[in-house]
Amino acid sequence: MRFDDGVPRPAAVPDDATGADVRPGVDTDGDGRPDTLLTAEGVDLLVHTDLDGDGLADRVLHIGPDASVRVVPDPLDEDPEEIWAWLLGPPTGGE
Repeated sequence: MRFDDGVPRPAAVPDDATGADVRPGVDTDGDGRPDTLLTAEGVDLLVHTDLDGDGLADRVLHIGPDASVRVVPDPLDEDPEEIWAWLLGPPTGGE
């Protein structure tokens, strides 16, 4: 999600429909608050990520046994490359 200035704002991301509590998880961005929780669903690894600091998952990545990745909920009308760039930041290095 972006505002008119084109800058991504994590708080503009709605919480995941499951409402997963990420507070039992780990702090992956160094701010001292847990923001990522790893769980399993069948053979998939689920990565629940809190992007706005409210303790609830905003995005869930399903990573399958074949290393395929699905974003859940699937943001409507968004290009997958844009979602990855938004989550991980701009690419560094070559094309």
